[in-house]
This record gives sequence, C-alpha cells and structure tokens, in this order.
Amino acid sequence: MTDITTTYQSNSEDFVLDYTADSHFFKIFIGTPSTSETIDLKAVATYATDRPDDCDCLAVVVVTDDTGATLSTDATFSVSDFVLTIATDAPVHESIFLKATTYVDTVFQVDKVLVTVCGDQTIVNIDETNPVFDINGNATDVPEWTVFSLKDIWKTTSPTFPDNECPVTNVEICEDD
Repeated sequence: MTDITTTYQSNSEDFVLDYTADSHFFKIFIGTPSTSETIDLKAVATYATDRPDDCDCLAVVVVTDDTGATLSTDATFSVSDFVLTIATDAPVHESIFLKATTYVDTVFQVDKVLVTVCGDQTIVNIDETNPVFDINGNATDVPEWTVFSLKDIWKTTSPTFPDNECPVTNVEICEDD
C-alpha cells in the first residue's frame, strides 16, 4: 500500500462548510456555541486507500501540523471513531490538522481544517447616520410601508478572529414607547 486520500464530500453536518481558502480542506463554523459539538468526519469526507480490500483507513487523529509527526495535546479537539469533538466553552479561530491513518505508519493523509467557535465578538455600529435610526411618520388611513436596508450597518469585532468572522445574523426590531 502506498497511498491514502481524503476527499471532501457534500455533507449533512450542520457546522461544516465548503472552504478551500489558504489550503484548508473545509471549515467548521459554530456560531452559537454550547458546551461541545461533534462532527461525524465520515459524513464530511471519504478516506480511501489504494488497497481498499485489505487495508482501510483505521482512524483520524488531531496532529500539530501538516507533517503529521506529533499528536496534538490541545484539549479543545479530540477524535474517537471518526467523530471530532470540539469543546466550545471558549472562542476559537484556528487551523487544526486531521491525520487519517492506516496500519502502516508511513501511509497517512493530513488535512488542514479551519475551526471557528464564536463567542467573544462585539457588535459595532458602523453607519450611525443610517435613516433606519431616525424613522418618523404620520398615521394614515392607508397603511404604507417604508423599506429600510439593514445591510452594512453593523460589523463584529473580536480579539480572537477577524472582523465579521462571526457576523450579525439576526436583528430584533423593537418599538419605543
């Protein structure tokens, strides 16, 4: 056996996104963290060897870099039976390396995956003069609607990840008394 190949596939995992920027295999995005989340890696990728009849991928482990030489000791990420568990009690924005292994130590594949766990972002108003903040009108017999765009009014900032990595996804409209 000389080769193992991982292939990203369309998946049903809620947190996994297509993402190939900066040589990432895919992206895991957890916008509303809980205590931990799990990702079924077999639902995200196929792990194939050039001898599937007698030598298959045995496991996936988290390693420190793309050489695959050293197991990661970061307690945020763990893998068991092809299920990646991510501790989501703190914000994260980093690349992790997943190593698909076989029984032959020299036959493996390492894939770089970007992981974002939101949680420390701050919403900043970047358009304080937007007309939506000063709506005036008069009651009429005919109901009329005025449309206001909420796009590009806010951005998110964080000490952990780039601006808007965890974007505003919901706006609640309230009426002042």
